[in-house]
Amino acid sequence: MITQSDVQAVLEYKDGVLYWKKTGRSSSYKDAKGYMRIGIGGKRYLQHRIIYLLFHGHLPSVVDHIDGDTTNNKIENLRAATNAENLHNMKLCPSNTSGGKNVSWDKKAKKWLVMLKVNGANKYLGLFKDFELADLVATEARNKFHGHFARHA
Repeated sequence: MITQSDVQAVLEYKDGVLYWKKTGRSSSYKDAKGYMRIGIGGKRYLQHRIIYLLFHGHLPSVVDHIDGDTTNNKIENLRAATNAENLHNMKLCPSNTSGGKNVSWDKKAKKWLVMLKVNGANKYLGLFKDFELADLVATEARNKFHGHFARHA
C-alpha cells in the first residue's frame, strides 16, 4: 500500500497535476474511462487518489470529483465519499430518454415516474402528468436525500 511519504518523496503537486521531482515532467496519462492515471514503483494508480493521499495522509474507499470532471484533479475538487454518494454525484446517463434525472416514462400509467435511490433502496416518489413537475419533484428529492452529493444534470 502506497503511503503519503512515498508520494512526497517522488512527486510534487501543482494545480491538479503531479510532477516528478527529479525531472519536473508531468507523470500522468488518461485511461479508457477518462481518469488520469500515474505509474509509481511499477504500479498504476488513479491520480486523483494519489493527490488526495498527498494532501490528507489517508485514502478513503472512494474519492469523488465534485464537478464530475474526471480530469479535474485539483485538490479543491476532490472529496471523500461512499460508493453511494459517488453514484449520487453521477451525470445524467447517456441512455436516459426522458431528459430528466430520476424521471422516466411509465407506459402502463402513461405518466412520468419519479424514483431514486435512498440508502440503497428505490424510493418511489409518484406519477405525474406533467414532466416539469416530475423533474422538480426529482430535483427536490435529490437535494433532500443526497445533500451535497446531489447532481441534477
